[in-house]
Amino acid sequence: MNYSNDNSLNPIQSSFDVNINDHYGVNIDSDGTTEFKLNVVKNAGVLRTVTPLGGDKSRGADPKAKNEINGGRQMAKQMIKGAEDKPQMFWKLFEAVYSDVRFNSWKQEYEVGGERVEWDSLMCRFEDVVCSRKGSEAFLKSRRRDFESRKGFNPMKEILEEYHKDFVKPVAMEEVATEDEEIGFIEVKKGDIRRWDEQVFTPFPQWDELSSLLFGTSDPLHQKMLEVFLIGAASRAVNPGKKLDTILVLKSDQGLAKTSFFRALGGEYFVSIDEIESVETTRLLQKGWIGELGELEGITSKADVNALKNWATKEEDPLRRMNTEDIPFRPRHIAFGGTCNSEEILKDTTGNRRFNIIPVTKEIPLDWFRQHRAHILAAAYHKYNEYIKAGIPWWFTKEWEAKSEAQNTNFMEKSQYEDSLTILVASLEGKYSRRDAEGQPIKEVEGIGFTLPDIMEGLGIHLGAQKQGRLDTKIGKLLESLGYQKKKTRVLGLSTPITQWAKADVPRDKVNHLTKSQIIEISRTL
Repeated sequence: MNYSNDNSLNPIQSSFDVNINDHYGVNIDSDGTTEFKLNVVKNAGVLRTVTPLGGDKSRGADPKAKNEINGGRQMAKQMIKGAEDKPQMFWKLFEAVYSDVRFNSWKQEYEVGGERVEWDSLMCRFEDVVCSRKGSEAFLKSRRRDFESRKGFNPMKEILEEYHKDFVKPVAMEEVATEDEEIGFIEVKKGDIRRWDEQVFTPFPQWDELSSLLFGTSDPLHQKMLEVFLIGAASRAVNPGKKLDTILVLKSDQGLAKTSFFRALGGEYFVSIDEIESVETTRLLQKGWIGELGELEGITSKADVNALKNWATKEEDPLRRMNTEDIPFRPRHIAFGGTCNSEEILKDTTGNRRFNIIPVTKEIPLDWFRQHRAHILAAAYHKYNEYIKAGIPWWFTKEWEAKSEAQNTNFMEKSQYEDSLTILVASLEGKYSRRDAEGQPIKEVEGIGFTLPDIMEGLGIHLGAQKQGRLDTKIGKLLESLGYQKKKTRVLGLSTPITQWAKADVPRDKVNHLTKSQIIEISRTL
């Protein structure tokens, strides 16, 4: 790309014609204010080439344009030469000349007219035209940080706003005035017809069918999951750092375009995450809007599930920048999706509300989605703003959470002890819930109790092996799924309380505490 008289920037090209002995009609000795002179330099287009390289020389032959360019360059040099604080003046001129440079705060990249440009190219071009850089590295680094802060923009917010504008149109409105009033310079009498145009958003007509159209499921729960994800993603783009503690998981056999859907949704701001808590992943989070946790069962097998849930629900991340050692924190603007092929996705029984799982029953129609993506995202952005305006939560209510958690029991990883524990506990309840060790009825007993080590012995897990691989924790989770909870209580005449597992709704004085021998006796019959 070559520079001509169109005021565009060329970060690479450095050739120019200039005779530093001429003033070119510009009064460089003017006693005007610094702001005035900066504006003159800016408008002179000092980065333009007097004659475009390899182009039509007649385009640069305009004497007036040539004088403006060269005069602006001379003024810039004299401003630096005459300044008491030369580094500060160098930087003021740099900012004036590059007033149309923007900084994409997600990608950590500079842009001119939507095109990426390197920082070194900007600086080198300016040095070629004006003078060598002034100031220490520390000064320039500080100025650059400030420049990025003021020139920074949120790319997805701008994209969503543009999409939304594309689907807003004026609609003629009218109503009967109920009283005399003045609207601007117009008097409206009671009974007159008031007419005006109102900007109205055009809804996406198939919004309520998206889950069916995309994934082949008409379950209202799955539609709600998709809506919450899309609106939540819009929320994160517009207001980074806002709470978004759920992950949309697409589950199916291979080959149904699950990953491709998330990639199409995120566009250039899609990132793929293979592991959590790595430096590279942290960098990906800085530039991503839609993050896919691919093959989720593989990630959960490598990472502690609680660590995954805590990581996924963070609202900010350390911002790692290449040009500084400082690591400030920045609000998170990413929404997570997950893909998996296995039926056994979830590793434990707690916190599963974080995972909103949609079974995909057909190949996702990517061409259709790409065709309507802008309108769908505009609708999500519009709905987010409408919910906020009305003060209505767009996220899951307790009712929807309960439905999601009930569905998630179908996707739990099956423990090798799950079936045997369920059978053992049911057998113990059948014999001892209302009977003593001799089998005699006990009216005042409503349930059974036991210690975790004793019930694990009944499963054939001996005391020395009970903590290996966190087996005791896993068995405890299984007991919780059966409705049991641990309580401190005194049993069998002991003076020291023990940790007893019993049904949550059974009063302590109605629990029949079982000994290890009673448990093992029943387990041998199974």
